[in-house]
Amino acid sequence: MIMFEYLFLFDCATILLFLLLAHLSYQLGSALKITPIYKLLYLSIALVFFAFGLDSLRYSFTVHIPDYVSSILRFIAGVLAVIAILPYWHWLFGEHLKR
Repeated sequence: MIMFEYLFLFDCATILLFLLLAHLSYQLGSALKITPIYKLLYLSIALVFFAFGLDSLRYSFTVHIPDYVSSILRFIAGVLAVIAILPYWHWLFGEHLKR
């Protein structure tokens, strides 16, 4: 049960981080007139939330759902988040590497 509590905290932190990145990417994208790819972050949030829902079902009601299903959903959410933020924040890598 402790693992489930840590998973809940991890998912909440991930959702908050994705929300912050979506807001900042929206602001940066509207200033730079970039296509609204940041909306993929909202899809990532939905995937993390759905993965947590699957884990809640599995731990609360002992529904047989394989462990890897929620892990795959979280992985897809992470990949989508990276794809969504690269067009907005790629310049940071160049600034950091110049030092």
